[in-house]
Amino acid sequence: MDPATFVEPHRPGEEYPLRVTTAGVPKVIDTTVRVVEYNDLEAVERTLAKGDVAAILLEPILQNIGIVKPVPGYLEGLRALCDKYGTVLIFDEVKTGFRHALGGYQAISGVTPDLCTFGKAVANGYPMGVIGGRKEIMGLCSHPDPSKRVVVAGTYNGHPVNVAAAKASLTRLKTREKEVYGELERLGARLEAGLKS
Repeated sequence: MDPATFVEPHRPGEEYPLRVTTAGVPKVIDTTVRVVEYNDLEAVERTLAKGDVAAILLEPILQNIGIVKPVPGYLEGLRALCDKYGTVLIFDEVKTGFRHALGGYQAISGVTPDLCTFGKAVANGYPMGVIGGRKEIMGLCSHPDPSKRVVVAGTYNGHPVNVAAAKASLTRLKTREKEVYGELERLGARLEAGLKS
């Protein structure tokens, strides 16, 4: 879901009111999801202080609404607030993972989320999703008590071709990291210069 299509006008510094605008989305979402302005740590803290926030989920660089980078200190501030309030920090790195750095944008920012998601870039375009995170959270996927186990299922889970593609991609990125990401930076700078001219 892209919250940008579900939010209503709001006053700066407050949560965005959500309303369901399409079929297939449970109406309960407007009471269970809170949306605040990106780069507004004060709004995040006000929301967390109200209690009952399980997780903060965000793209470390917003890319569904253009490109919006985090202001200096924003991601670090989110990490500190999540630690303060006992909230799980989740980075959606489906677009940033393996494209900005081998370790995703979290490697660039130096901020480690509790959970992170990656998409097909991990397998060089083959269908694959990856969830990574802290051992105590990821351990829930293999918890010995079935009543506490979190099931993660998917069509391509463990598909040998996709896993082979991911292994080959990661091996190549690891062995040629400076060359690959240096070239990406060079091409990005060239594109930026061309767009500005």
